[in-house]
Amino acid sequence: MKQRLSILLIISSLLLAACGSTDNSAAGGKEDKQAVVSADLPAEGMDNSNKLGEGVQPYQDFTPQTKPLTTAYQSLFQNGEGGKILIDSIAADLNGDGKAELVVLQGLASGSGTETYEAYELVVFDPETESIVYSNQDMDFISGYPEKLLAGDFTNDKLAEVKVKVLSEGTAGATFNKLLSYQNGEYVDLFDEKPFSEGVTTTMTEDGRIVIASEILEKYYYIPFNEEQMAADDLYYGMRHDHRNAVPTGDHTYVLQESYQLNGPLYNADFIAEVTVDYRYEDRKFVLETFSVKSLNGMSVTEGERPVVFVLDNTLGDAIASGHIPGLGVQLGMTKAEASALLGKEMREYNYLGGKFFEFEKAPGAGLCFSAAMDTSTDSLYALAIHQHSVTGKTLEEVKAILGPPSSSGYDEMEDSQYISYSYGETGVVFHSTDNDSPVSFMLILYK
Repeated sequence: MKQRLSILLIISSLLLAACGSTDNSAAGGKEDKQAVVSADLPAEGMDNSNKLGEGVQPYQDFTPQTKPLTTAYQSLFQNGEGGKILIDSIAADLNGDGKAELVVLQGLASGSGTETYEAYELVVFDPETESIVYSNQDMDFISGYPEKLLAGDFTNDKLAEVKVKVLSEGTAGATFNKLLSYQNGEYVDLFDEKPFSEGVTTTMTEDGRIVIASEILEKYYYIPFNEEQMAADDLYYGMRHDHRNAVPTGDHTYVLQESYQLNGPLYNADFIAEVTVDYRYEDRKFVLETFSVKSLNGMSVTEGERPVVFVLDNTLGDAIASGHIPGLGVQLGMTKAEASALLGKEMREYNYLGGKFFEFEKAPGAGLCFSAAMDTSTDSLYALAIHQHSVTGKTLEEVKAILGPPSSSGYDEMEDSQYISYSYGETGVVFHSTDNDSPVSFMLILYK
């Protein structure tokens, strides 16, 4: 009892000494120097019922209490268990009781440098009960450089969340992020291992372009590989240097911004573009607001229409039997000019199985054949070769699960692959793959 009273006296005296102070730098860590980007994010209509109920109070800034509460924490817990060092701390009201809790980031010193730590741990200290009310050790595997803890309102409920960011060691440039919040009576991570840039997809077209798209916003940005990248032995792209940044929008209020870079096929520092995604918090989740694409390879970023994609589902048989190609909107028997009116200008042509196939601007990865390669007198769509992800993202077994048992199957010596085929009226459909459990290489539709 005496110890409890003495600790409370320490806290009280230190809080009085801290009145008017605005210094929240309790320990080490780096400032978050991310650029401020303007964002027009509405704050109305947000759900505050999980914390405050009726009568939302103005945001209270408790950061001046950081130093005295840190002193109280250290007098009780001596920098945590296992010899961990207090890296940074910040005072904030997370649970809505009108009083400050202390969020502490601690870890072990790393041999890599004076500002590098490992075995990170995040705890919440309640000064009133002199106890740790939350401890998260799933950061134990992280080794890297911490940024300063940041307290602010990310959810428009006038209460604090605390953002944690650690830049991992090594050349990969990865970051580890948490957004600690009090929801429905418990402390949770609002990021909760959600994937970066949720709601934005990135794919590669067959004609050497990257499509960064959002079906939610109905936005589609295209950027081509540059000439040097196109000459690479293996044309591919990857993602790296992902960041979750806090963008200030007002007094102690923030929105979430994510960014990542698309790297090219040449070498470690070969980049194609940078993608930036802004979110707002609504209905207890982060909702996509806007996104943008910046070129890093010298090529222009253009906004275009939604790529036309072949649809593979259990209605395929009826569609093909009637001559309709689902998703692409074309019809067997139509002319090249009619197909171009739907799918845009020609982008590529190639010969296959004695026919000349054309790919069009709006449907990369779908080759359409109107005539034999050696005889261009005919002009009637009779074959298609589909390499789009709606097909190549499935295995032969998954195709069978969708379409049912095939008419025939076996090994194609010419293609050096396994195949399954279906017959729908006068039209045959064939899927090729290395084996039943590998992704489909391509699909061929052939009017007999």
